[in-house]
Amino acid sequence: MLQIANKFISKIENVSASLSQILITFTALVTIRVLIENWLNHFKSFSGEYLFYEWSHLFLSLGLTFLLFLLFFHWTFKISLFKLLNVLSLGFLIIWTPPLTDYLVSHFLLNGQKIWSYYELGSLSQLKNDFLTFFSRDYAQGTTYGVCLEIALAIIFLSIYVGLKRGFLKALLAFLISYFIFFILGTLPSWPAILVLGWPSHFLQVTEIDVAKFFLTPAQLFSFPIKNLITSLSFKMNLWLSVVDFILLIILLYQIEKKKFFAWLKNGRWPQIIYHEGLFLLGIALALIFNTVNWWWDFFNFFALLVAMQAILLAWWASVTINDIFDKKIDSISNSRRPYIKNIFSKNNLIALFWFFFFFSSFLGALLSWKILGLLLAYQSLAWLYSASPLRLKRIPIVASFISALASLLILFIGYILVSPYQNLENLPSELIILLLVSYTLSLPLKDLKDIKGDKQDKIWTIPVIFGDYWGRIIIASGIFFSFILSVIVLNEYSLLWWAILAGSLSFWVINNKKINPRWLSGYILVIIILYGLIIVKTISHLF
Repeated sequence: MLQIANKFISKIENVSASLSQILITFTALVTIRVLIENWLNHFKSFSGEYLFYEWSHLFLSLGLTFLLFLLFFHWTFKISLFKLLNVLSLGFLIIWTPPLTDYLVSHFLLNGQKIWSYYELGSLSQLKNDFLTFFSRDYAQGTTYGVCLEIALAIIFLSIYVGLKRGFLKALLAFLISYFIFFILGTLPSWPAILVLGWPSHFLQVTEIDVAKFFLTPAQLFSFPIKNLITSLSFKMNLWLSVVDFILLIILLYQIEKKKFFAWLKNGRWPQIIYHEGLFLLGIALALIFNTVNWWWDFFNFFALLVAMQAILLAWWASVTINDIFDKKIDSISNSRRPYIKNIFSKNNLIALFWFFFFFSSFLGALLSWKILGLLLAYQSLAWLYSASPLRLKRIPIVASFISALASLLILFIGYILVSPYQNLENLPSELIILLLVSYTLSLPLKDLKDIKGDKQDKIWTIPVIFGDYWGRIIIASGIFFSFILSVIVLNEYSLLWWAILAGSLSFWVINNKKINPRWLSGYILVIIILYGLIIVKTISHLF
Protein backbone atom coordinates (compact mmCIF):
# COMPACT_ATOMS: atom_id res chain seq x y z
CA MET A 1 0.00 0.00 0.00
CA LEU A 2 2.78 2.42 0.94
CA GLN A 3 4.64 1.48 -2.21
CA ILE A 4 1.59 2.29 -4.35
CA ALA A 5 1.10 5.61 -2.54
CA ASN A 6 4.77 6.53 -3.04
CA LYS A 7 4.56 5.69 -6.75
CA PHE A 8 1.44 7.83 -7.10
CA ILE A 9 3.08 10.75 -5.26
CA SER A 10 6.24 10.37 -7.35
CA LYS A 11 4.25 10.62 -10.58
CA ILE A 12 2.62 13.84 -9.38
CA GLU A 13 5.92 15.33 -8.20
CA ASN A 14 7.72 14.65 -11.48
CA VAL A 15 5.13 16.12 -13.83
CA SER A 16 6.89 18.46 -16.26
CA ALA A 17 5.33 21.91 -15.83
CA SER A 18 6.77 25.40 -16.16
CA LEU A 19 6.08 28.21 -13.71
CA SER A 20 3.87 29.82 -16.37
CA GLN A 21 1.75 26.67 -16.63
CA ILE A 22 1.43 26.48 -12.85
CA LEU A 23 0.36 30.13 -12.68
CA ILE A 24 -2.26 29.60 -15.40
CA THR A 25 -3.47 26.45 -13.64
CA PHE A 26 -3.82 28.32 -10.35
CA THR A 27 -5.71 31.16 -12.06
CA ALA A 28 -8.05 28.64 -13.69
CA LEU A 29 -8.74 26.95 -10.34
CA VAL A 30 -9.65 30.28 -8.74
CA THR A 31 -11.84 31.27 -11.68
CA ILE A 32 -13.78 27.99 -11.52
CA ARG A 33 -14.22 28.50 -7.76
CA VAL A 34 -15.85 31.89 -8.43
CA LEU A 35 -18.00 30.28 -11.14
CA ILE A 36 -19.20 27.58 -8.71
CA GLU A 37 -20.12 30.15 -6.06
CA ASN A 38 -22.13 32.23 -8.53
CA TRP A 39 -23.76 29.16 -10.08
CA LEU A 40 -24.94 27.99 -6.65
CA ASN A 41 -26.21 31.54 -6.11
CA HIS A 42 -28.24 31.21 -9.37
CA PHE A 43 -26.05 33.80 -11.11
CA LYS A 44 -27.82 36.63 -9.34
CA SER A 45 -27.11 40.03 -10.81
CA PHE A 46 -23.87 41.48 -9.52
CA SER A 47 -21.92 44.43 -10.84
CA GLY A 48 -18.73 43.83 -12.77
CA GLU A 49 -16.86 45.64 -10.00
CA TYR A 50 -18.22 43.21 -7.38
CA LEU A 51 -17.28 40.15 -9.44
CA PHE A 52 -13.79 41.48 -10.12
CA TYR A 53 -13.08 42.18 -6.46
CA GLU A 54 -14.53 38.78 -5.48
CA TRP A 55 -12.24 37.05 -7.97
CA SER A 56 -9.17 39.17 -7.19
CA HIS A 57 -9.59 38.67 -3.45
CA LEU A 58 -9.79 34.90 -3.88
CA PHE A 59 -6.79 35.01 -6.20
CA LEU A 60 -4.67 36.93 -3.67
CA SER A 61 -5.81 35.14 -0.52
CA LEU A 62 -5.47 31.66 -2.04
CA GLY A 63 -2.19 32.78 -3.60
CA LEU A 64 -0.97 33.66 -0.11
CA THR A 65 -2.06 30.19 1.05
CA PHE A 66 -0.21 28.53 -1.83
CA LEU A 67 3.00 30.53 -1.28
CA LEU A 68 3.05 30.05 2.50
CA PHE A 69 2.67 26.29 2.29
CA LEU A 70 5.15 26.07 -0.55
CA LEU A 71 7.88 28.02 1.25
CA PHE A 72 7.33 26.67 4.77
CA PHE A 73 7.22 23.04 3.65
CA HIS A 74 10.32 23.55 1.49
CA TRP A 75 12.28 25.15 4.35
CA THR A 76 11.02 22.80 7.07
CA PHE A 77 11.06 19.43 5.30
CA LYS A 78 13.70 20.08 2.60
CA ILE A 79 11.39 19.01 -0.24
CA SER A 80 12.14 20.23 -3.76
CA LEU A 81 10.20 23.36 -4.69
CA PHE A 82 9.26 21.98 -8.10
CA LYS A 83 7.91 18.79 -6.54
CA LEU A 84 5.92 20.83 -4.03
CA LEU A 85 4.60 23.06 -6.82
CA ASN A 86 3.17 20.04 -8.62
CA VAL A 87 1.71 18.46 -5.47
CA LEU A 88 0.09 21.71 -4.27
CA SER A 89 -1.28 22.46 -7.75
CA LEU A 90 -3.14 19.15 -7.73
CA GLY A 91 -4.13 19.55 -4.09
CA PHE A 92 -5.64 22.96 -4.78
CA LEU A 93 -8.58 21.25 -6.46
CA ILE A 94 -9.86 21.15 -2.88
CA ILE A 95 -10.72 24.88 -3.09
CA TRP A 96 -13.86 23.90 -5.02
CA THR A 97 -15.27 21.96 -2.07
CA PRO A 98 -16.37 24.71 0.42
CA PRO A 99 -19.21 26.27 -1.65
CA LEU A 100 -20.43 22.82 -2.77
CA THR A 101 -20.34 21.44 0.80
CA ASP A 102 -22.12 24.48 2.26
CA TYR A 103 -24.79 24.27 -0.42
CA LEU A 104 -25.48 20.59 0.33
CA VAL A 105 -25.50 21.13 4.11
CA SER A 106 -27.80 24.13 3.79
CA HIS A 107 -30.35 22.40 1.55
CA PHE A 108 -30.34 18.87 2.96
CA LEU A 109 -29.46 19.28 6.66
CA LEU A 110 -30.41 22.84 7.67
CA ASN A 111 -33.67 23.27 5.72
CA GLY A 112 -32.31 26.02 3.51
CA GLN A 113 -30.66 28.07 6.27
CA LYS A 114 -28.28 30.61 4.77
CA ILE A 115 -24.59 29.76 5.24
CA TRP A 116 -22.25 32.70 4.90
CA SER A 117 -18.52 32.11 4.57
CA TYR A 118 -16.18 34.90 5.62
CA TYR A 119 -13.15 35.55 7.79
CA GLU A 120 -13.32 35.15 11.55
CA LEU A 121 -12.87 38.59 13.14
CA GLY A 122 -12.05 38.98 16.80
CA SER A 123 -9.92 40.20 19.65
CA LEU A 124 -6.82 38.33 20.78
CA SER A 125 -8.78 36.46 23.48
CA GLN A 126 -11.45 35.39 20.96
CA LEU A 127 -8.79 34.29 18.48
CA LYS A 128 -7.12 32.21 21.20
CA ASN A 129 -10.41 30.38 21.81
CA ASP A 130 -10.90 29.89 18.07
CA PHE A 131 -7.43 28.38 17.79
CA LEU A 132 -8.08 25.86 20.55
CA THR A 133 -11.56 24.86 19.33
CA PHE A 134 -11.14 24.67 15.51
CA PHE A 135 -13.15 27.81 14.72
CA SER A 136 -16.12 26.58 16.74
CA ARG A 137 -18.20 29.77 17.08
CA ASP A 138 -20.87 28.99 14.47
CA TYR A 139 -20.23 26.81 11.43
CA ALA A 140 -23.13 28.42 9.58
CA GLN A 141 -21.23 31.73 9.51
CA GLY A 142 -17.57 32.65 9.24
CA THR A 143 -15.50 29.46 9.03
CA THR A 144 -18.35 27.33 7.69
CA TYR A 145 -18.91 23.59 7.41
CA GLY A 146 -17.40 23.61 3.94
CA VAL A 147 -14.33 25.60 4.97
CA CYS A 148 -13.75 23.38 8.01
CA LEU A 149 -13.98 20.27 5.81
CA GLU A 150 -11.55 21.86 3.34
CA ILE A 151 -9.05 22.68 6.11
CA ALA A 152 -9.36 19.24 7.72
CA LEU A 153 -8.83 17.39 4.44
CA ALA A 154 -5.90 19.62 3.45
CA ILE A 155 -4.19 19.08 6.82
CA ILE A 156 -4.68 15.30 6.58
CA PHE A 157 -3.42 15.07 3.01
CA LEU A 158 -0.39 17.31 3.69
CA SER A 159 0.50 15.31 6.81
CA ILE A 160 0.24 12.03 4.87
CA TYR A 161 2.40 13.46 2.09
CA VAL A 162 5.13 14.58 4.50
CA GLY A 163 4.84 11.29 6.38
CA LEU A 164 5.47 9.32 3.19
CA LYS A 165 8.47 11.54 2.42
CA ARG A 166 10.00 12.13 5.86
CA GLY A 167 8.41 9.81 8.44
CA PHE A 168 5.89 9.94 11.30
CA LEU A 169 7.47 12.69 13.46
CA LYS A 170 7.75 15.02 10.45
CA ALA A 171 4.12 14.21 9.61
CA LEU A 172 3.11 15.35 13.09
CA LEU A 173 5.08 18.57 12.63
CA ALA A 174 3.39 19.07 9.23
CA PHE A 175 0.01 18.65 10.93
CA LEU A 176 0.80 21.40 13.47
CA ILE A 177 2.32 23.77 10.89
CA SER A 178 -0.64 23.26 8.54
CA TYR A 179 -3.20 23.98 11.23
CA PHE A 180 -1.32 27.09 12.38
CA ILE A 181 -1.09 28.47 8.81
CA PHE A 182 -4.75 27.75 8.11
CA PHE A 183 -5.76 29.45 11.36
CA ILE A 184 -3.78 32.58 10.51
CA LEU A 185 -5.33 32.62 7.03
CA GLY A 186 -8.85 32.05 8.37
CA THR A 187 -8.56 35.00 10.74
CA LEU A 188 -6.46 37.12 8.39
CA PRO A 189 -8.08 40.57 8.74
CA SER A 190 -7.83 40.48 12.52
CA TRP A 191 -4.03 40.56 12.66
CA PRO A 192 -3.27 43.83 10.80
CA ALA A 193 -6.26 45.43 12.55
CA ILE A 194 -4.93 44.42 15.99
CA LEU A 195 -1.42 45.56 15.08
CA VAL A 196 -2.53 48.95 13.71
CA LEU A 197 -5.23 49.73 16.29
CA GLY A 198 -3.32 48.30 19.25
CA TRP A 199 0.00 50.00 18.56
CA PRO A 200 -0.74 53.34 20.27
CA SER A 201 -2.25 51.75 23.41
CA HIS A 202 -2.45 48.00 24.03
CA PHE A 203 -3.11 45.07 21.71
CA LEU A 204 -5.38 43.33 24.24
CA GLN A 205 -7.71 46.34 24.27
CA VAL A 206 -8.65 45.92 20.59
CA THR A 207 -12.17 44.43 20.48
CA GLU A 208 -14.05 42.47 17.84
CA ILE A 209 -16.05 45.62 17.05
CA ASP A 210 -12.82 47.56 16.47
CA VAL A 211 -11.60 44.90 14.06
CA ALA A 212 -14.95 44.87 12.23
CA LYS A 213 -14.92 48.66 11.88
CA PHE A 214 -11.37 48.54 10.53
CA PHE A 215 -12.29 46.29 7.59
CA LEU A 216 -16.09 46.38 7.22
CA THR A 217 -16.65 50.13 7.07
CA PRO A 218 -16.82 51.67 3.56
CA ALA A 219 -13.39 51.88 1.94
CA GLN A 220 -11.89 55.07 0.57
CA LEU A 221 -8.97 55.05 -1.86
CA PHE A 222 -7.64 58.54 -1.18
CA SER A 223 -10.67 60.62 -2.29
CA PHE A 224 -12.55 57.81 -4.06
CA PRO A 225 -15.21 56.05 -1.89
CA ILE A 226 -16.27 52.39 -2.22
CA LYS A 227 -19.63 52.15 -0.45
CA ASN A 228 -20.58 48.48 -0.91
CA LEU A 229 -19.44 46.73 2.29
CA ILE A 230 -18.60 43.37 0.71
CA THR A 231 -16.65 45.03 -2.09
CA SER A 232 -15.07 47.31 0.52
CA LEU A 233 -13.76 44.33 2.53
CA SER A 234 -12.30 42.70 -0.58
CA PHE A 235 -10.79 46.00 -1.70
CA LYS A 236 -9.13 46.65 1.66
CA MET A 237 -7.81 43.12 1.90
CA ASN A 238 -6.49 43.22 -1.67
CA LEU A 239 -4.33 46.27 -1.02
CA TRP A 240 -2.12 44.69 1.60
CA LEU A 241 -2.43 41.09 0.37
CA SER A 242 -0.98 42.11 -2.99
CA VAL A 243 2.10 43.56 -1.28
CA VAL A 244 2.58 40.49 0.95
CA ASP A 245 2.09 38.13 -2.02
CA PHE A 246 4.60 40.14 -4.05
CA ILE A 247 7.25 39.81 -1.32
CA LEU A 248 6.66 36.06 -1.00
CA LEU A 249 6.76 35.67 -4.79
CA ILE A 250 10.14 37.41 -4.89
CA ILE A 251 11.41 35.02 -2.19
CA LEU A 252 10.09 32.05 -4.19
CA LEU A 253 11.77 33.16 -7.43
CA TYR A 254 15.02 33.67 -5.54
CA GLN A 255 14.76 30.17 -4.07
CA ILE A 256 14.00 28.55 -7.44
CA GLU A 257 16.67 30.18 -9.62
CA LYS A 258 19.24 32.38 -7.89
CA LYS A 259 21.41 32.95 -10.97
CA LYS A 260 18.53 34.15 -13.13
CA PHE A 261 17.09 36.13 -10.23
CA PHE A 262 20.24 38.20 -9.73
CA ALA A 263 20.84 38.46 -13.48
CA TRP A 264 17.41 40.02 -13.92
CA LEU A 265 17.88 42.42 -11.00
CA LYS A 266 21.17 43.55 -12.52
CA ASN A 267 19.41 43.99 -15.87
CA GLY A 268 16.56 46.00 -14.34
CA ARG A 269 17.85 49.46 -15.45
CA TRP A 270 17.68 50.92 -11.96
CA PRO A 271 18.18 54.58 -12.97
CA GLN A 272 15.06 54.17 -15.13
CA ILE A 273 13.20 52.56 -12.24
CA ILE A 274 14.08 55.55 -10.05
CA TYR A 275 13.01 57.82 -12.91
CA HIS A 276 9.63 56.09 -13.28
CA GLU A 277 8.85 55.97 -9.57
CA GLY A 278 9.99 59.60 -9.32
CA LEU A 279 7.52 60.57 -12.06
CA PHE A 280 4.76 58.79 -10.15
CA LEU A 281 5.63 60.63 -6.92
CA LEU A 282 5.86 63.91 -8.85
CA GLY A 283 2.32 63.30 -10.09
CA ILE A 284 1.17 62.85 -6.49
CA ALA A 285 2.98 66.04 -5.45
CA LEU A 286 1.33 68.01 -8.26
CA ALA A 287 -2.11 66.66 -7.28
CA LEU A 288 -1.54 67.81 -3.70
CA ILE A 289 -0.41 71.24 -4.90
CA PHE A 290 -3.26 71.89 -7.34
CA ASN A 291 -6.15 70.33 -5.40
CA THR A 292 -7.78 70.53 -1.99
CA VAL A 293 -7.79 66.97 -0.71
CA ASN A 294 -10.22 65.47 1.81
CA TRP A 295 -8.27 62.34 2.78
CA TRP A 296 -5.39 61.44 5.02
CA TRP A 297 -2.54 58.96 4.98
CA ASP A 298 -3.77 55.79 6.65
CA PHE A 299 -2.98 52.06 6.57
CA PHE A 300 -4.89 51.40 3.36
CA ASN A 301 -3.74 54.47 1.45
CA PHE A 302 -0.15 53.60 2.32
CA PHE A 303 -0.59 50.14 0.82
CA ALA A 304 -2.40 51.62 -2.19
CA LEU A 305 0.73 53.70 -2.79
CA LEU A 306 2.89 50.55 -2.63
CA VAL A 307 0.55 48.70 -5.00
CA ALA A 308 0.79 51.52 -7.55
CA MET A 309 4.59 51.53 -7.29
CA GLN A 310 4.62 47.75 -7.80
CA ALA A 311 2.41 48.10 -10.89
CA ILE A 312 4.73 50.75 -12.38
CA LEU A 313 7.84 48.67 -11.65
CA LEU A 314 6.32 45.62 -13.36
CA ALA A 315 5.11 47.70 -16.32
CA TRP A 316 8.65 48.99 -16.80
CA TRP A 317 10.11 45.49 -16.57
CA ALA A 318 7.57 44.26 -19.13
CA SER A 319 8.83 46.95 -21.51
CA VAL A 320 12.43 45.91 -20.74
CA THR A 321 11.75 42.31 -21.82
CA ILE A 322 10.28 43.46 -25.13
CA ASN A 323 13.22 45.80 -25.68
CA ASP A 324 15.75 43.02 -24.93
CA ILE A 325 14.06 40.59 -27.33
CA PHE A 326 14.04 42.99 -30.28
CA ASP A 327 17.38 44.67 -29.46
CA LYS A 328 19.45 41.48 -29.47
CA LYS A 329 21.57 42.62 -32.41
CA ILE A 330 22.25 46.00 -30.79
CA ASP A 331 22.95 44.56 -27.35
CA SER A 332 25.40 41.98 -28.73
CA ILE A 333 27.59 44.98 -29.63
CA SER A 334 26.75 47.66 -27.06
CA ASN A 335 25.40 45.72 -24.07
CA SER A 336 27.11 42.33 -24.18
CA ARG A 337 26.60 41.76 -20.44
CA ARG A 338 22.82 41.59 -20.64
CA PRO A 339 21.46 38.17 -19.63
CA TYR A 340 19.81 37.48 -22.99
CA ILE A 341 23.13 38.00 -24.78
CA LYS A 342 24.96 35.83 -22.22
CA ASN A 343 22.32 33.09 -22.73
CA ILE A 344 21.24 33.23 -19.09
CA PHE A 345 17.72 33.79 -20.43
CA SER A 346 16.36 32.23 -23.58
CA LYS A 347 13.86 33.98 -25.83
CA ASN A 348 11.10 31.78 -24.39
CA ASN A 349 12.18 32.82 -20.88
CA LEU A 350 11.83 36.49 -21.83
CA ILE A 351 8.44 35.95 -23.44
CA ALA A 352 7.22 34.20 -20.27
CA LEU A 353 8.63 37.05 -18.16
CA PHE A 354 6.87 39.61 -20.34
CA TRP A 355 3.47 37.99 -19.82
CA PHE A 356 4.18 37.60 -16.11
CA PHE A 357 5.07 41.28 -15.71
CA PHE A 358 2.27 42.43 -18.03
CA PHE A 359 -0.40 40.38 -16.25
CA PHE A 360 0.53 41.41 -12.72
CA SER A 361 1.08 45.06 -13.63
CA SER A 362 -2.38 45.18 -15.20
CA PHE A 363 -3.90 43.23 -12.32
CA LEU A 364 -2.47 45.60 -9.70
CA GLY A 365 -3.58 48.62 -11.72
CA ALA A 366 -7.13 47.24 -11.88
CA LEU A 367 -7.15 46.76 -8.09
CA LEU A 368 -6.74 50.51 -7.72
CA SER A 369 -8.78 51.98 -10.55
CA TRP A 370 -9.94 51.19 -14.07
CA LYS A 371 -8.41 54.51 -15.13
CA ILE A 372 -5.03 53.48 -13.77
CA LEU A 373 -5.37 50.15 -15.57
CA GLY A 374 -6.08 52.06 -18.80
CA LEU A 375 -3.00 54.25 -18.35
CA LEU A 376 -0.80 51.20 -17.71
CA LEU A 377 -2.16 49.48 -20.83
CA ALA A 378 -1.49 52.64 -22.83
CA TYR A 379 2.05 52.70 -21.44
CA GLN A 380 2.59 49.09 -22.51
CA SER A 381 1.17 49.90 -25.95
CA LEU A 382 3.66 52.73 -26.41
CA ALA A 383 6.50 50.47 -25.21
CA TRP A 384 5.51 47.86 -27.81
CA LEU A 385 5.28 50.40 -30.65
CA TYR A 386 8.65 51.83 -29.60
CA SER A 387 10.63 48.55 -29.47
CA ALA A 388 8.83 45.87 -31.47
CA SER A 389 8.49 45.08 -35.14
CA PRO A 390 6.96 45.91 -37.52
CA LEU A 391 6.82 49.61 -36.57
CA ARG A 392 9.82 49.75 -34.19
CA LEU A 393 9.47 53.52 -33.84
CA LYS A 394 12.75 53.80 -31.98
CA ARG A 395 14.37 53.83 -35.45
CA ILE A 396 12.96 57.29 -36.18
CA PRO A 397 14.68 60.26 -34.45
CA ILE A 398 12.46 62.73 -32.59
CA VAL A 399 9.46 60.37 -32.99
CA ALA A 400 11.24 57.86 -30.73
CA SER A 401 11.89 60.51 -28.08
CA PHE A 402 8.33 61.78 -28.34
CA ILE A 403 6.94 58.26 -27.76
CA SER A 404 9.18 57.88 -24.68
CA ALA A 405 8.07 61.30 -23.46
CA LEU A 406 4.39 60.33 -23.80
CA ALA A 407 5.05 57.13 -21.85
CA SER A 408 6.72 59.17 -19.10
CA LEU A 409 3.74 61.49 -18.89
CA LEU A 410 1.40 58.52 -18.45
CA ILE A 411 3.32 57.46 -15.34
CA LEU A 412 3.05 60.98 -13.96
CA PHE A 413 -0.70 60.96 -14.70
CA ILE A 414 -1.09 57.74 -12.68
CA GLY A 415 0.25 59.51 -9.60
CA TYR A 416 -1.94 62.56 -10.19
CA ILE A 417 -5.15 60.60 -10.81
CA LEU A 418 -4.55 58.27 -7.86
CA VAL A 419 -4.80 61.04 -5.26
CA SER A 420 -6.83 63.68 -7.11
CA PRO A 421 -10.27 64.23 -5.53
CA TYR A 422 -11.84 64.01 -9.00
CA GLN A 423 -9.85 60.97 -10.18
CA ASN A 424 -8.89 62.86 -13.34
CA LEU A 425 -6.44 65.49 -14.62
CA GLU A 426 -8.64 68.42 -13.64
CA ASN A 427 -6.64 71.38 -12.31
CA LEU A 428 -3.34 70.11 -13.75
CA PRO A 429 -2.17 73.12 -15.81
CA SER A 430 -1.86 72.46 -19.53
CA GLU A 431 1.26 74.66 -19.60
CA LEU A 432 2.95 72.26 -17.22
CA ILE A 433 1.98 69.23 -19.33
CA ILE A 434 3.43 70.89 -22.44
CA LEU A 435 6.62 71.80 -20.58
CA LEU A 436 7.09 68.24 -19.36
CA LEU A 437 6.36 66.74 -22.80
CA VAL A 438 8.86 69.03 -24.53
CA SER A 439 11.49 68.57 -21.82
CA TYR A 440 11.21 64.78 -21.89
CA THR A 441 11.40 64.76 -25.70
CA LEU A 442 14.59 66.84 -25.62
CA SER A 443 16.20 64.95 -22.72
CA LEU A 444 15.50 61.28 -23.39
CA PRO A 445 17.91 60.91 -26.38
CA LEU A 446 20.63 60.99 -23.71
CA LYS A 447 20.27 57.23 -23.23
CA ASP A 448 21.28 56.66 -26.88
CA LEU A 449 24.88 57.78 -26.30
CA LYS A 450 25.84 54.39 -24.88
CA ASP A 451 24.44 52.44 -27.85
CA ILE A 452 25.99 54.25 -30.83
CA LYS A 453 27.81 51.24 -32.29
CA GLY A 454 24.92 48.84 -31.84
CA ASP A 455 22.28 51.30 -33.08
CA LYS A 456 24.36 52.08 -36.16
CA GLN A 457 24.77 48.39 -36.95
CA ASP A 458 20.99 47.83 -36.63
CA LYS A 459 20.14 51.04 -38.53
CA ILE A 460 18.50 52.77 -35.57
CA TRP A 461 18.85 56.42 -36.54
CA THR A 462 19.29 58.14 -33.20
CA ILE A 463 20.79 61.61 -32.89
CA PRO A 464 24.23 60.26 -31.85
CA VAL A 465 24.21 57.84 -34.83
CA ILE A 466 23.30 60.58 -37.31
CA PHE A 467 25.66 63.29 -35.99
CA GLY A 468 28.36 61.20 -34.30
CA ASP A 469 29.46 61.12 -30.69
CA TYR A 470 30.84 64.70 -30.46
CA TRP A 471 28.01 66.59 -32.13
CA GLY A 472 25.45 64.18 -30.73
CA ARG A 473 26.54 65.14 -27.23
CA ILE A 474 26.43 68.85 -28.14
CA ILE A 475 22.89 68.57 -29.59
CA ILE A 476 21.51 66.53 -26.69
CA ALA A 477 23.18 68.73 -24.07
CA SER A 478 21.83 71.85 -25.80
CA GLY A 479 18.33 70.38 -25.83
CA ILE A 480 18.50 69.66 -22.10
CA PHE A 481 19.88 73.17 -21.41
CA PHE A 482 17.01 74.62 -23.46
CA SER A 483 14.44 72.58 -21.51
CA PHE A 484 15.67 74.09 -18.24
CA ILE A 485 15.36 77.61 -19.68
CA LEU A 486 11.96 76.74 -21.19
CA SER A 487 10.66 75.92 -17.69
CA VAL A 488 11.22 79.55 -16.68
CA ILE A 489 9.34 80.85 -19.72
CA VAL A 490 6.40 78.43 -19.57
CA LEU A 491 5.93 78.80 -15.82
CA ASN A 492 6.47 82.56 -16.10
CA GLU A 493 8.56 82.51 -12.94
CA TYR A 494 11.82 84.37 -13.57
CA SER A 495 13.06 83.73 -10.04
CA LEU A 496 13.94 80.28 -11.41
CA LEU A 497 16.21 81.71 -14.13
CA TRP A 498 19.52 81.45 -12.31
CA TRP A 499 18.64 77.97 -11.04
CA ALA A 500 17.75 76.94 -14.60
CA ILE A 501 21.01 78.33 -15.99
CA LEU A 502 23.00 76.58 -13.25
CA ALA A 503 21.23 73.22 -13.74
CA GLY A 504 21.42 73.51 -17.54
CA SER A 505 25.11 74.43 -17.54
CA LEU A 506 26.00 71.63 -15.15
CA SER A 507 24.07 69.16 -17.31
CA PHE A 508 25.82 70.45 -20.44
CA TRP A 509 29.24 69.94 -18.82
CA VAL A 510 28.39 66.45 -17.54
CA ILE A 511 27.14 65.24 -20.94
CA ASN A 512 30.24 66.52 -22.75
CA ASN A 513 32.68 65.18 -20.18
CA LYS A 514 34.31 62.22 -21.94
CA LYS A 515 35.71 60.95 -18.63
CA ILE A 516 32.18 59.97 -17.55
CA ASN A 517 31.04 56.58 -18.81
CA PRO A 518 28.01 57.09 -21.11
CA ARG A 519 26.15 54.42 -19.12
CA TRP A 520 26.22 56.68 -16.06
CA LEU A 521 25.17 59.90 -17.77
CA SER A 522 21.45 59.31 -17.20
CA GLY A 523 22.06 58.85 -13.48
CA TYR A 524 23.99 62.11 -13.14
CA ILE A 525 21.44 64.09 -15.15
CA LEU A 526 18.60 62.50 -13.19
CA VAL A 527 20.09 63.80 -9.93
CA ILE A 528 20.33 67.32 -11.39
CA ILE A 529 16.74 67.17 -12.66
CA ILE A 530 15.46 65.93 -9.28
CA LEU A 531 17.20 68.78 -7.43
CA TYR A 532 15.87 71.34 -9.92
CA GLY A 533 12.42 69.73 -9.73
CA LEU A 534 12.38 70.18 -5.96
CA ILE A 535 13.09 73.87 -6.46
CA ILE A 536 10.20 74.07 -8.96
CA VAL A 537 7.82 72.24 -6.61
CA LYS A 538 8.73 74.67 -3.85
CA THR A 539 7.86 77.58 -6.15
CA ILE A 540 5.06 76.18 -8.30
CA SER A 541 2.24 76.40 -5.76
CA HIS A 542 2.37 80.18 -6.07
CA LEU A 543 2.04 80.20 -9.85
CA PHE A 544 -1.49 78.98 -10.59
